[in-house]
Amino acid sequence: TAAVRQINKSDSKICVECVGYLLEEIRDPRALEELGGDLQDANAFICSLIFVQELAEKLVEVVQPVRDRLDICLCFPSMPEVMKLNKLGSFDLTAITGGPLSSFAQQVKEVRQQALGGQGKKAGGGGSFQDGLLKLVRTLPKVLKFLPGDPSNAAARRVQPTVEQQEGRQLVKVVYVVLESQYQSSMTAAVRQINKSDSKICVECVGYLLEEIRDPKALEELGDDLQDANAFICSLIFVQELAEKLVEVVQPVRDRLDICLCFPSMPEVMKLNKLGSFDLTAITGGPLGSFAQQVKDVRQQALGGQGKKAGGGGSFQDGLLKLVRTLPKVLKFLPGDQARDARTFILSLQHWLGGTPENLEAMIMRVAGQYVPAVTAQNIIDLERIMEPVVVPDQGIWHPCSAQIFETASEYKAWYEDVHAPLAGIARDAPTIGVVLQKSHIATKDDGHYVAMVQEFERRGAKVVCVYTGGLDFSAPVKQYLASPGTGEGAVDVLVNLTGFSLVGGPASQDAKAAKEVLTRFNRPYLVSVPLVFQSISEWQESELGLHPVQVALQVSLPEIDGAMSHIATKDDGHYVAMVQEFERRGAKVVCVYTGGLDFSAPVKQYLASPGTGEGAVDVLVNLTGFSLVGGPASQDAKAAKEVLTRFNRPYLVSVPLVFQSISEWQESELGLH
Repeated sequence: TAAVRQINKSDSKICVECVGYLLEEIRDPRALEELGGDLQDANAFICSLIFVQELAEKLVEVVQPVRDRLDICLCFPSMPEVMKLNKLGSFDLTAITGGPLSSFAQQVKEVRQQALGGQGKKAGGGGSFQDGLLKLVRTLPKVLKFLPGDPSNAAARRVQPTVEQQEGRQLVKVVYVVLESQYQSSMTAAVRQINKSDSKICVECVGYLLEEIRDPKALEELGDDLQDANAFICSLIFVQELAEKLVEVVQPVRDRLDICLCFPSMPEVMKLNKLGSFDLTAITGGPLGSFAQQVKDVRQQALGGQGKKAGGGGSFQDGLLKLVRTLPKVLKFLPGDQARDARTFILSLQHWLGGTPENLEAMIMRVAGQYVPAVTAQNIIDLERIMEPVVVPDQGIWHPCSAQIFETASEYKAWYEDVHAPLAGIARDAPTIGVVLQKSHIATKDDGHYVAMVQEFERRGAKVVCVYTGGLDFSAPVKQYLASPGTGEGAVDVLVNLTGFSLVGGPASQDAKAAKEVLTRFNRPYLVSVPLVFQSISEWQESELGLHPVQVALQVSLPEIDGAMSHIATKDDGHYVAMVQEFERRGAKVVCVYTGGLDFSAPVKQYLASPGTGEGAVDVLVNLTGFSLVGGPASQDAKAAKEVLTRFNRPYLVSVPLVFQSISEWQESELGLH
């Protein structure tokens, strides 16, 4: 419902009507008839987890007659007769032959036979067919490369102009590497806007997340992309080993590139900068002296050279950011063309720090119009008409309902207490939550998760103060806006870090000691979220490893060393989050386990029981699925569940989620539960 509403509210050229049914509803002949009526004029049909035999048969009876007329039929793991309905162009799961999949239909048949106990084998427990089929379906991505034709497009981050958009226009190719994904969405929007406009240039761009280039194949792909690129852009490359890998790939093609913009990063990366005659490492004279020497001094200070105390985590990054931000003030001291090219670099940096699609569009147009020979020769970009950078303050207080960034706590408090809180119905004596954000998400407008969290906090009756910084020492805005002057004690009731990173030093160089000093003075509960940077929610849910190992290190282990007491998963799991928070509020430790299958005893045995004996390693077991422990809603196996729970030997409670009723409907119903 949320997805469809978002499409219909957007500027997309399509709008969507959708209607959904719960599987159990089609037991009712009237609901089944209504489903058949809806399918008559449908473009697409989607279903999943249809494992109740009689309902699978009913569904096939209704869908089969209209399957050929449907444009799309997606049947995710279900009974074999349902999965035979799949239709997506030439792709048919039941017709795949050859390669590692052999005959998918035959493999499904074998999984089902094993579950039923055929060929003299013991029958599997409840849910064994479902779990076997889910495992089989999960092998598909690994073997797509063996299928003929065009596999799924792995380069979703690549944006290319259409044939029509290229007609009569000069093509410019941009390759970029960034620390986090928010710049990818902003860059993609900027390039698409250029390609849709009446500009005389069109742009192809492809972006990489920094952590992706640990993979040799991704690094090789980056090198290939650079071979015919006009421009390379990168920013915040502060992980030493990845900085070295990047230099190895970019250095050989630097002289051939028309543009090389390397915004604050390790010194070896910034030496790659190339914009006409402008070279950050070669500036001499004037107030900048030697920029290369100043970078060296900042790094030496961060490392504690010359008998000085080493700086905290992120001190080099923050020092370098400050140094780069002094450049606009001293441009007037640079001679001739160097001043013009330096001014373009600074404007490009400001566009980049501004982060919005409009800023990045202007940056691309500005540098392409001055430094891509095929564009400058034709003089096809009017540089005078390009917008000036619109920059968000480097540090401040943000709120999604305010048009301005507040630079003092008193200004924000006056607006919040007198204007926003009364409109939002928030009491003056409500608890206050301090929230730590990243500037890049605010600047690029990739702030949907921030907006959702603020709205949810306020919906529950709390006041919110969101602070951010453009650097990597997130304790700075905490001390400036959320702590009492002098004592450093928190002026809020709880502190929530939505960056997912260590409080001091960010992802590159955590300083637990400095963070601990700040948080000890702050003396308030401290929680850290885990944004899914390298996985989608579905990829995370389906992964046997769980959270990506890099994120476990950066966004679980490091914040815990700071003293973060627990983690909040930022996704649509409000009832789970509420239960966990309530258990912890009452002083209990919580271990939440899950599975993508229907045998919920599997993660219980793997994570919550003592190896060997099977006895519970926890004090009580709570099942929030609402289903049987083995077999789920489709094929309960009470015997198998009893065996597990007898060994487990702990109190066992099961919740009852309201699937067919709202809370108010249940409360008002004379029958009670459906």
